[in-house]
Amino acid sequence: MTAAVGLYEPPDGWSDEELVQVPEGVHYEIEDGRLVVSPRPTFWHQEACRRLANALEEQCPSQYWPVQEGEVRIYDGRVVAELRAPDILVVPRELTRRGAHRGWAHPHEVSVAAEVVSRHSYTPDRTTKVAIYAAWGIPLYLRLETEPEVVVYAYRLGSNKTYEKPTEHRDLFTIEEPFQIQIDPALWR
Repeated sequence: MTAAVGLYEPPDGWSDEELVQVPEGVHYEIEDGRLVVSPRPTFWHQEACRRLANALEEQCPSQYWPVQEGEVRIYDGRVVAELRAPDILVVPRELTRRGAHRGWAHPHEVSVAAEVVSRHSYTPDRTTKVAIYAAWGIPLYLRLETEPEVVVYAYRLGSNKTYEKPTEHRDLFTIEEPFQIQIDPALWR
C-alpha cells in the first residue's frame, strides 16, 4: 500500500456504508483505521495470481475455495478497524456460493493467504503482512516472488501466533497443512 486517501476520512472510522462510497476499481486496505490505496496490479501480477489460484483450486478439499481479491476484516463495533486484501484467500466454500451474505472473511475463516510481490508491495508483503496474518491466526501464508527469479516462500503458523521461519522453494514442494498443497514455481517461469 502506498498512500492514504486524502479525500474523505470519516471521523468515526470506515463503516460498511462508508466503504460502499469508495469508487469502484480502487484497490484499498484499512490499516489502523486509515484507508490506504495502491495502484492497479500489472497484467503480469494478475496472471501470476490467476495461476496460483488455479493451482490451489485443483487441490482444495471440497469445503474450501480460493478467491482472488477477497477481503479479511476485523471490526471494532460497526467500524472496520483492519481490512487486508490478500491477492488470494482460501475460504470456506459457503462464502463463495451465489447469494452468500457477505463478500469478505473473518481471519479465523481463512486457511491460506497468498501474496504475489510487486514493486509496490515489497515491504507490506515481506514484513507487515507476515506479522498481521500470523497475529490473526491464518495457518499458512504463501509469498510468491517473481523477480529476479521465481521463489515461493511458505510461512506456517507456529506457537504464540507467529510464523515459523519461512521455507524457500525454487522447485516443486509439498505442504501438508492446512491441507495438502503442491506448488511448482515453474508455473511462473
